[in-house]
Amino acid sequence: ILAKWPHMVSQMRSIEHVLSLATEPQQHGEAFALEGALSVQQASVHYPGHALPALAEASFSLKAGEKLALVGASGAGKTSLLKALSAEVTLASGLIRWDERDISHVPSSLLRAQMGIVDQYPFFFARSLRDNMLMGIERSDDAIWDALALTGMDEYVKASGRG
Repeated sequence: ILAKWPHMVSQMRSIEHVLSLATEPQQHGEAFALEGALSVQQASVHYPGHALPALAEASFSLKAGEKLALVGASGAGKTSLLKALSAEVTLASGLIRWDERDISHVPSSLLRAQMGIVDQYPFFFARSLRDNMLMGIERSDDAIWDALALTGMDEYVKASGRG
């Protein structure tokens, strides 16, 4: 049991995360498509019960199509930044704009519907790759192959013989 404990804790966190998202109230707003320009200005995240911020005054900007690698020591704020970018947590101070839209004025459900983030505790359901990708959303085979191509997984899936 002790050898399996870390894995079990990780799986429980994943389940808690999925359940928290499933019960989020539906928000309504004007639909839009993200182009990908991002501006983060002095963004800070504080969690209740912690004296120090999880993310302190982060600032950067990206043009649509640019890439950014988040690297740093454990506790440096990488996950908190990703959660702030997807409006999973609220900023204590600062501003985040996607395509000039202040995300504090955008319903989080509309924002997250256009994002895919792999958390530090990734999980997969014991189902097909298709089921894990779609999570109940209907998409065409072409859309699935396009997504696989964007991530570089298309060749791997084709080579597996199960694609």
